[in-house]
Amino acid sequence: VTYRFAEADDLSEITRLWVETEWGVFPFADSARWLASPGGIPRTVLAIERATDAVVGQFGFVPTLINVDGEILRGVRPHSTIVGSRLRELVSSWNPVDHPGFAMYRFGLKQMAEEGVRLAHMIPNPRWGALIRIFPGMQRAQFPLWTISLPLASSVSMPAGFVAGQLARWGEEVDALWEASARQYACGVVRDARMLEWKSSLEGSKVVTVTRDGQLVGLVSARLKGDRQWTISDMLTVDGGEAMRATVTAVLLEGSAIASEDPSPGRDYRPIKAAILATPLMLPVLADIGFSPDPYRFSFVIQSLDATLDGSKLDPKGWYVAATD
Repeated sequence: VTYRFAEADDLSEITRLWVETEWGVFPFADSARWLASPGGIPRTVLAIERATDAVVGQFGFVPTLINVDGEILRGVRPHSTIVGSRLRELVSSWNPVDHPGFAMYRFGLKQMAEEGVRLAHMIPNPRWGALIRIFPGMQRAQFPLWTISLPLASSVSMPAGFVAGQLARWGEEVDALWEASARQYACGVVRDARMLEWKSSLEGSKVVTVTRDGQLVGLVSARLKGDRQWTISDMLTVDGGEAMRATVTAVLLEGSAIASEDPSPGRDYRPIKAAILATPLMLPVLADIGFSPDPYRFSFVIQSLDATLDGSKLDPKGWYVAATD
């Protein structure tokens, strides 16, 4: 087996791998929007069988920008790890660290570290949890999923002085909101206007805004996941108190409206709950609104690729993390 980065001519082989491993339809075939990532062009490491030149595995990497205590670093988010049955046959070892998924991961990060990427971060698939715990150099934290039933009671409304609405345009006002929101956490992915516009368009998310006295004080995205869950994702607020409460309420009212609608053609279901990855900062607001903890917990993992970084500033428990990270 050899490893290399994918090229344009590999698309048909990658698509075949996705189908054969039952990952479904390759979602990045419409490459123009995918390649427009503000952090840099996404890349994929391929595992190639030498004898046949067939693609037998892949590991994706999306470049990101990371805010670490006010300093912006180049980062990368690993994703979409596929180890085909043929790759498992070709690379067999009793040592979990020799797993072919980690071989692709190491290959990709080594090259990107040489190019100036300083930090890797991801919410891995739960089935990788045991391997990640023994993989050297990784820091790990867990964040709980909190949920609330939909539709909401008819008495729920926006807090006084706050107005929910739709985003008119991505621009400087969103950038300023991100800067205010980022100061509430030690670390986090840059979620400025360019990044959130790109991410929400890929996910098909609904973006809800909150204003107070005409000023933007909150922004949040959400989308339907499966047939029953309104998943709340990227959230920016000027504070962790009143503005956060108003922003969460606004997105819940949006989900509640969908849950109260009659099913439409192509959607014969209604969400029965809203869900959010809960950071410690959010917990008082979520509890006050009526959320409760779900048994599910998200694992969040980071790995420094730069020995000069201050590890005390990178503690994953201090990050802002969203469910779709």
